[in-house]
Amino acid sequence: MSTLATLKAEIADDMDRDDLTSAIASEINRAIRFYQSRHFYFNETRDATFTTVASQVWYSEDDDADISQFVDIDFVHITVGSNRYQLRQKDIKQFELLTDGNASNGQPYCYTYYNRSIGLFVPPDAAYTVRVLGSYMTAAPATDDEADNVWMTEAFDLIRWRAQSRLYAGKLKDLTTAATCNAMEADELGRIERETAVRHKTNRVKAVTF
Repeated sequence: MSTLATLKAEIADDMDRDDLTSAIASEINRAIRFYQSRHFYFNETRDATFTTVASQVWYSEDDDADISQFVDIDFVHITVGSNRYQLRQKDIKQFELLTDGNASNGQPYCYTYYNRSIGLFVPPDAAYTVRVLGSYMTAAPATDDEADNVWMTEAFDLIRWRAQSRLYAGKLKDLTTAATCNAMEADELGRIERETAVRHKTNRVKAVTF
């Protein structure tokens, strides 16, 4: 299984350099941060749930750790008894106008996401379970030997080529090789985007920008 240690060694071998250990580690971290906000098939979750509190409108990482990490929310539903109901999304301007302080509590029917928190309207009148589905800021590996981190498995080559591109361009001032690595990164990003689209059966591929 690929790990951070594997990636560091492969980049050093690709570049035939044993004196860039610190720079390689830094650029791997930068590459992961760059892609953490993208919606890929491997950084999706449907495990984020929280329980509402009567009259409480806003819910944050104090209610569920994943809430603050969402970058793209696909679907939110609320469970009432044995039934599930989709919550409609509102942008923050619409939501602010709704929450004027005059609404009675009841079963929430819409939500917004702002300041890394989820707001519900109408304010809940009881404890309901809310589930959030979408992509979130999946963490980088905490150690060199951490197993099954998606950035080191599903996105291994994506991170590899981006890190190398930046090393060649910034550290070694070799823009020709940097451009080659950049093209390899684009190819790998395209593959992941296509796989994401196929898994979602949207038949759409998002435009690739750098």
